[in-house]
Amino acid sequence: MADDDEWKKLPTEQKVQHKSWKARSEGYKECLKKFGTLDEKNPEFSKYLGHVKKFVVDSNELVRVQGLEVTLVFVQNAAVAGKTSGEVVSGIISKCFNSKPRLRELGIQVCLMYVEIDRNEQVMEEALKGLENKQPKVVHACLDLITTALSEFGSKVIAVKPLLKPCIKLLDHRDKNVREATKSLFVTMYRWIGPAIKAPLQGINAVMLKELEDGWERVASEGSPHQTRFMRSQQDLREKMEAKQEAQAASGEGASEEVEAEVEVDPYDLTEPVEILSKLPKKFFEDIEAKKWQDRRMMLEECEKLVSVPKLVPDDYGDLVKALKKVLSKDTNILLVVIAIKCISAMALGLRKKFQPYSHVCIDGMLERFKEKKANVVAALQEATDSVYATTNLPAIIETCVEYLGHKNPAIRAQTGLFMARALAKTKAAVLNKATIKILVPPLLKNIEHSTPDVRDAAFLCFGTILKVAGEGKLMPFIADLDKLKMDKVGAITESAEKVAGKPAASAAPSKPTAPAPAKSEPARPKSAAPTKSVINGVEIFNLKKNMAEKGGQRRKETKASSFQVSNSKGSCNKCIELFITRAVEQELGEAAAEDLVATVISEEEKNQILNNNWKERLAGLQALFGKIKGMPPSSIPCQALVKLLIIKPGLKDNNFNCLNEKFNIIAYMAQNGTFSRTSAGLCLTLTTDKVGDIKCGAAAKEMLTAVSEAAGFGWAVEEVLAHSMAQKNPKIQSESISWVATSIVQFGMAGLNAKLVIEKAKVAFTATNPAVRAAALSLVGSLALFIGEKLRMLFENEKPALLQQIDAEIEKVKGQSPPAPTRGIKKKNGSLDVEEQSDEDAEEPGLSMDDLVTRVDISEKITDALITQMADKNWKERKEALNSVIEILNEAKVITANIGDLTTSLKARLSDSNKILLTTTLNILTQLASAMGPHCAKHLQILSASMINVLADSKPQVRQAALKCMNAWLENTKMAAWLEGDMISSALSVQKNIFLRIELLSWLAEKLVDVRKLPPSAKEGLEMCIPVILGCCEDRSGEVRAKAQGFLPVIMRHISYDKMVRGTSKLTPTSKTAILTLLDKAREQIPAPPPAAAKPSKPAPSVAPPKEQVVEVADEPPVKQTAPAKEKKGLVTFPYTSKHIVLNFGKPAPTSRKAPPEEDTTPMFIALPNGKEQRMKDEAKLKTIKWHFNVPRDELIVQLQGQLSTCVSPSLITEMFHMDFQHHLKAIVMLNQALETNFDSTVQCLDILLRWLTLRFYDKNTTVHIKTLEYIKSLFDKLIQSNYRMTEYEVSAFLPHLIIKIGESKDNIRKAVHGIIKQLTLVYPASKLFLYIMDGTKSKNSRQRSECLDEVALLIETYGVNVCQPSLPKALKEVATNIGDRDKSVRSSALNAIVAAYNVCGDVVFKHVGRLNEKDMSMLEERVKRSGKFGEAPTNPEPQAPAPAKKQTKEPRPQAPSLPNPQTNTANSLESMSDLHSSASSHNDPVTVSIQRIMSQIQPIDFDRVLEPLPEIVVPSMLPGFNSAKANSVVDMIISQVACININTAITAMHELYEILKHKDKHHLLEGKVDQLFMSSTAQLRLMLDSNCMVWYEIGLDRFILCFFTIILSEIFELKSLASEASSYILLDLFRFILHLLLSTLLSKLSEADRMTEALNRLVLRILENCDPTAIMCAVMNVLTDSIESAPVKFIELVVKCLWKLGRLIHETLNPVAPVLQAIDKFWSSYPKEHPVYDRFENKITLRSVKTLLIRLSTELGVKIMEELYLIKNPESSMVVRAIRKTCGAENVKIPARSSSSEQKENIRDQGVSPDAQLAAIFKKVSDRQQTKNGLHELYDFKMANPDYDLESKISSLPLDIFQEYIRRGLEKIEKEKKT
Repeated sequence: MADDDEWKKLPTEQKVQHKSWKARSEGYKECLKKFGTLDEKNPEFSKYLGHVKKFVVDSNELVRVQGLEVTLVFVQNAAVAGKTSGEVVSGIISKCFNSKPRLRELGIQVCLMYVEIDRNEQVMEEALKGLENKQPKVVHACLDLITTALSEFGSKVIAVKPLLKPCIKLLDHRDKNVREATKSLFVTMYRWIGPAIKAPLQGINAVMLKELEDGWERVASEGSPHQTRFMRSQQDLREKMEAKQEAQAASGEGASEEVEAEVEVDPYDLTEPVEILSKLPKKFFEDIEAKKWQDRRMMLEECEKLVSVPKLVPDDYGDLVKALKKVLSKDTNILLVVIAIKCISAMALGLRKKFQPYSHVCIDGMLERFKEKKANVVAALQEATDSVYATTNLPAIIETCVEYLGHKNPAIRAQTGLFMARALAKTKAAVLNKATIKILVPPLLKNIEHSTPDVRDAAFLCFGTILKVAGEGKLMPFIADLDKLKMDKVGAITESAEKVAGKPAASAAPSKPTAPAPAKSEPARPKSAAPTKSVINGVEIFNLKKNMAEKGGQRRKETKASSFQVSNSKGSCNKCIELFITRAVEQELGEAAAEDLVATVISEEEKNQILNNNWKERLAGLQALFGKIKGMPPSSIPCQALVKLLIIKPGLKDNNFNCLNEKFNIIAYMAQNGTFSRTSAGLCLTLTTDKVGDIKCGAAAKEMLTAVSEAAGFGWAVEEVLAHSMAQKNPKIQSESISWVATSIVQFGMAGLNAKLVIEKAKVAFTATNPAVRAAALSLVGSLALFIGEKLRMLFENEKPALLQQIDAEIEKVKGQSPPAPTRGIKKKNGSLDVEEQSDEDAEEPGLSMDDLVTRVDISEKITDALITQMADKNWKERKEALNSVIEILNEAKVITANIGDLTTSLKARLSDSNKILLTTTLNILTQLASAMGPHCAKHLQILSASMINVLADSKPQVRQAALKCMNAWLENTKMAAWLEGDMISSALSVQKNIFLRIELLSWLAEKLVDVRKLPPSAKEGLEMCIPVILGCCEDRSGEVRAKAQGFLPVIMRHISYDKMVRGTSKLTPTSKTAILTLLDKAREQIPAPPPAAAKPSKPAPSVAPPKEQVVEVADEPPVKQTAPAKEKKGLVTFPYTSKHIVLNFGKPAPTSRKAPPEEDTTPMFIALPNGKEQRMKDEAKLKTIKWHFNVPRDELIVQLQGQLSTCVSPSLITEMFHMDFQHHLKAIVMLNQALETNFDSTVQCLDILLRWLTLRFYDKNTTVHIKTLEYIKSLFDKLIQSNYRMTEYEVSAFLPHLIIKIGESKDNIRKAVHGIIKQLTLVYPASKLFLYIMDGTKSKNSRQRSECLDEVALLIETYGVNVCQPSLPKALKEVATNIGDRDKSVRSSALNAIVAAYNVCGDVVFKHVGRLNEKDMSMLEERVKRSGKFGEAPTNPEPQAPAPAKKQTKEPRPQAPSLPNPQTNTANSLESMSDLHSSASSHNDPVTVSIQRIMSQIQPIDFDRVLEPLPEIVVPSMLPGFNSAKANSVVDMIISQVACININTAITAMHELYEILKHKDKHHLLEGKVDQLFMSSTAQLRLMLDSNCMVWYEIGLDRFILCFFTIILSEIFELKSLASEASSYILLDLFRFILHLLLSTLLSKLSEADRMTEALNRLVLRILENCDPTAIMCAVMNVLTDSIESAPVKFIELVVKCLWKLGRLIHETLNPVAPVLQAIDKFWSSYPKEHPVYDRFENKITLRSVKTLLIRLSTELGVKIMEELYLIKNPESSMVVRAIRKTCGAENVKIPARSSSSEQKENIRDQGVSPDAQLAAIFKKVSDRQQTKNGLHELYDFKMANPDYDLESKISSLPLDIFQEYIRRGLEKIEKEKKT
């Protein structure tokens, strides 16, 4: 009994899992109590996530009831309950629905609760699976569940469409209960979606259908259903419904209104599609072209039967549509034409949006067929055109319709107009923008004047429909010239626009339009037929009537006229005014009227003074007049009268320039501020044009022209100026006028400009004899090219080649630049609207197109049937000839219309051509076609796009590249949305075998969609269809497909949303779903920011910025000085660097009251922007922003910097930073200095853009600003050095070149400050990279700058050695040497000093590096070297001794970095502080203390000079594929050289780059032959680590460095036997010894990952022993043992012995050669015979026994053959090795082979295959080591004796230091004396 009660002691979590039902029952009870009291996010719920699914499938039915109750409470209260939905619902269906009613009822409640917590899709998915269960009870319960869920939650939550197909089958189920439940479900569906449910049920049993209809009739009277239960995400909807019900209850009203609108369900969406193409008769396409009309009729009738279904399967219907269109267009039998029309209409209805690719082709044919007068044909065509239009949109067919609106047949014109009216009525106002209306209006205006009444009525109907849909604001500007009668008719038709083409609208009767209420302040006006006019200072402003016809059908009615309200106070226009104001028209005043108006301004005496012959009097009068005009209200200035006064003789031909300038200024002021009409402008424009060439008055004349253009219209002014100036004979007038036009185009933009006229005038100017006129015309072409682009070139193709070359140069200057936003334009005055300003929020109008410049050519007549037939010929030569013909047609036409006949469908067929040459040719034709048609190619896109995308599946790269080029050309002329609509993209990506297509298409989409700001809903739907395919691509077998798909996720997520992407994973397997969700979460963090909204070039910049907006205003004139006390407006910023003053307004405008105190800026100085610097770096790398390179600051760079800083710093600081006054710049520097102390971290975050702003201050003319700027930079760098900051290339490249310019400043204090900053830079930026920038400074034209830069070069060489010279020492010295012959004495002296500094380090090799110098320069250099006297003589002590420095060298420890940088980023390398070689050489220090790398750099064949150079970081993986082998090898050599760099960051970066090579098998060959070089660099790096002077490395992260080094590089190489086997023995010797030393080093125990490090090192040793060449590794291990047995620790020798044991086990017969191994063993035994005391250090003489065991193993494996390998042993007869071998093999009598000459040569080399140079390099290394210098000298002596013919002396002489050379020579002499004695 005690055992039975043990479970009571268990916690609840274990009770519910217990095998005893009692325990589980008790656990469920405890859970029920607990779950009801816990908070929804309590972690206690998470403990039961894995147990809930077991609650509902409990083996005990009674306990299962409790489990269901617990589950219900769990789902209701736990926030994590949604994770269990699938498993729990599945368990309920399988275990509860076939059980007792109580279980079934609870199960349904639990499922409904899951629906309530937003798991409706999972619940319905499991319920549909349950409908396939074999047990009727389960099916019945599932139906009840679905019915209940649909009744309570409604059809918005429970989708009806997925339920139809499985439920229809259940209507015939064998079980009656199931059938009844199914009928109940369909009745419930009917309540929610209405009659739409009938369409999919038409095929069921008639009896069953009758029963359903009876049920539908019963529920129809119950009214609309309401949602009674809501999901958690619908709580706001629930609150609204409850609030509305309470309001209705309180007011006593019944619930007569529906709380929620019914879900509108289209029966089309519930219908199953039908496939018809396979059901067409076999000879359909042949018989439909048969000669007998009966045969054609039979085929058409069969087709009509097939297509007359509610829904068709999306497929390729191109051939069928082409055949039907041919019948429609060419068949003479009207009966067949009608059938074809009906077929097209039925296909459009069955396919809907899928029919869009064929819509414009069908519209074209049907509009042409409207020439038929028979009523049945016209009616069929009307119905078909409406059906086809429903599948497309207005922009796609507008060009075709415009063409037929001008057709010569009146019937076609009229019916096209009626069709357009019906189409416009179905078009949304957003689509019907001004750009679209602009295309439609010209042909409609012509039709209004047509002689046929039907044509006129159709045109009026179109205008009325446009007016109703788009509004007057959009239409009125285009029909402002219509007379009153026509305007009245348009207004009368507006109300009845819905009844188009004599057909009533399908919708309810149109509601009465509400007429706008008149303003209260406006008195009632009498009805009048004439337009009213307002008069302002003599200017009559005419207003259009707003005509509205009454519903009763009265043709015309008197309308109310709304007058234009004029106000002199500042304020915006009343937005309620719904009429368009035409441009002000002013009648010319008579002389008397003008004099009267002038008299209101000035007196007669003042007038006479202005007209006086004395210029001084005239000037005084003009100045007085100007003063009075400025004091007048702008609206009361009589502009025309004053202009007439000013042009009275001498007028604008005044000989005195002072008076003339004053007159120009007066007119300019009136144009800018007064009511200045074209009448006034016409009086003075031509006279002013005559003065633009005047030296003294030209500038004022141009300013006046600009002001007048802004007032009267830029386009009109340009036409007047060019027409007058080009008629003059004076070339100065012509050139200056054209120059003014060129400049003004940049300021005003192209809006309203007659570009054709301007280009024609430019062509005339090119023929002028005066070069200034031609130059001005070229500048005009450059301005036009900014807006038109490269297409401008084709407009000048008929010009001479020399001129074309100049035009090309102008176009190339602006290539890639975006058109600047217009800064001047029609101004707003007194709240009024001008003509060129949009009065409504409309889509921006398109820019200038080629249609405005050239006339397009119609090539449809040249695309003949013969050409189309030839293009489809079976003979590829014929097809090629046809394609060449098309190319000739396009080359001849250049710019064509969209009417190209059947060329599109023929080219589409060629995109699947098996001949790759023809396929590529077709793609090139399509590329050319897109450029030729321009935007008009959009109508053909739907036909071609799918085929173009399919070409990406081709295996040939050149074909895919041609396809991508073609797609890009079409995308440039169309919109991205057109490519995404429908399932085209998803279908293309769904084919798994098309790997190339997936890769290219995903990459193309990712690249293009990033630049798309917003997609329309249709395009988003197409993208949503791609979600399952893209998620599948993320798990594709191809790694490249996976990478592209995963890279595309952030881009598509920006347009679709994360939630929809997550919902797309619902059908994935659990394993895949987990992986994909991880990818989606990662992609969510990488979603790119949307591109900034494009500026609207057609709109001028506003003069007043709205609150909380940033607006750029540009004015050509400086702002007028204010008489009030100078008070800066908050946020007003200007730039002083250009001819313009760029004013930026931030935040709120300044308060209007002068007494009001300025608002205090509480914004923090720096605004936190995560990853802001990184994003700016990426933007510049992707060329999204302009790089900071300039000689003089440019406008666009300053504006860009302004925008970047505005997101990072406060508006108050922005105001100071970009003010015109230098005093404000000083304030900004003070504020930045304060931030250094208080907010240094934020300063670092903005460091890149702050440095850019500081470079702007270098170009100020104020010395105080320069000094304060340099002082701030010094303080900034001090803080950076203290924080161990490392500057990136991105930061330095934008700052350092401009700083170096200041080094040539004439002021000494500025130069000193710059030198100090450069010295600071070496502590935050690698000196080697700094060297390159300084060398660039030596190329300046400023001699002082060259001299100072050369001094810096000398200082760097003295401080950091010659390794600082980049890209290499020879190149750097040659460049320095070019300055020896400079004309400036200081430059020559500095250049000589720099070379002497290099000589002090390298010696005479410098003379080789500087190259050939002339005799004079060389003598100067030699003289300077002799005078320097830097080298010391050899030490006086002749006795060689182990080097011991008299004074220890001091090294500046490198600054500690908090963490090592990521090698994949462009993080700057930390600075290495090296010893001064000059000081070490001139002192009496031992030469061995000189850096080992400096000595090794002279050893051949390993080029250690390159190994140790701190070369620039190079990312190999991205560079190598495109390089040739030589380039790739050079890159790899540079990377290997960086491994040995003292700079730890550079070394780690190099290792990561090597790792990228090792990861790719196809790149392993790049390391072949370089393994020794790599290991030597690695050994040098290891020696640096183990050097006691480099222990600072441990403090900056040595553990990470070592781990990175071994695990990434050495382990990877030694895993590859092909590379490991290349390692030479002498290389392995050093590497192996250092690895073993590291294993025993105390450093390992201090590392954070010591165990992991030890494991990695041990594994590395094993790989070396296993995969290296057996001979090389055995020799290396034996030599390590020989060299170390006396001095090394015992543990070290034990490690070596263990390695020997391992090698002994690996010995096999393939070991070859064995001779070097035997030689190494012999050397060991010769040095340490058996009796040697060294063996006493080790227990049992383990070393000797191990070597003997190895020798015995070798003898056993090879047998007697081993005797042939003894040729390398000296004196074999006395060798202990030979004796042991003879004894082991029993070969006492076997003779040893005679030693050949080749054997003698092998004896002189330590290891087989090692050259004497390489052996000598290893010996020199040993000599330079303090601990091994004695052994090294002995080995060098042995090498000399063994190689008597080797030129050892020359190698010793090539060493860098004379003192080291003498040390070696004395050592060899001493050893030789000892040997002799």
